[in-house]
Amino acid sequence: MDAGATLLKLVLRAADGSEQRHLLPGREVAAAVELASGADPSRLGITGGGAEGFTRRWIEAHPRQARSPEARRCEEFESWAAGARSLIEAGRIDSSFPFLLASVGTGTSVLLVNSDSVHRVGGTALGGGTFLGLVSVLAGARDFAAAVALAAAGDRKNVDLLVKDVYRDSKELPLPGDLNAASFGKITSDGPEPVAADLANSAAALVAENIALLCHGMAVAAGVDTVVYGGATLRDNPALVSVLTEVSAAVGLRAVVPANGEFTGALGALELAAT
Repeated sequence: MDAGATLLKLVLRAADGSEQRHLLPGREVAAAVELASGADPSRLGITGGGAEGFTRRWIEAHPRQARSPEARRCEEFESWAAGARSLIEAGRIDSSFPFLLASVGTGTSVLLVNSDSVHRVGGTALGGGTFLGLVSVLAGARDFAAAVALAAAGDRKNVDLLVKDVYRDSKELPLPGDLNAASFGKITSDGPEPVAADLANSAAALVAENIALLCHGMAVAAGVDTVVYGGATLRDNPALVSVLTEVSAAVGLRAVVPANGEFTGALGALELAAT
């Protein structure tokens, strides 16, 4: 279990190696405990900011005399690194060591992962919480799935000021014309009313651009050229993922976005619980 600020990510692995994955809202700890209990696990690893709350509810639901494994608390960054290594070994991440691992959740943490070590090299308060907060205020979508759908239907170029807009009378541009010069820069008091979908798309791009640029700086400092992006913010979120990968490529980074990457921390907690 990876108990994040917004979502609970649960990976159940059977004896034959098959896995089930579940996402629950962060407030539904009791439901997560019930789901995990129903699997009758032989071991349980728990990580994330909500690990203490989940562990407390697990202990309440399973008195010591009951047949139940102890919930082992696993350090969050170690869990994410262990999960990434497991995905590499299984061929689900195409990367070699070392690389940066960006956990794009409510906020974003960036880890430098090697075959036998991990440490946090930085992060940013920009993440899924920023995206949803902006879309909620600007476009009225307070549900994450609705915000993602709205962003996918919009076009940031209608609200973002591009380089070619700044140099509209110039034949020669100092930078690529479609490069973003100012997020939301076309919104003015005398301009047309912006469309909600375009605002949502711009919010996704703002978050993605800045995460990618920050990762580039950290990658240069660490001497690596690959960033693995994971986290629930990227799940079924094409508007954000496309900008994240495009900007990464533009600055010379190899971006890897594994399928089901939001479960990397939960998978790592499972691996660590077995050691």
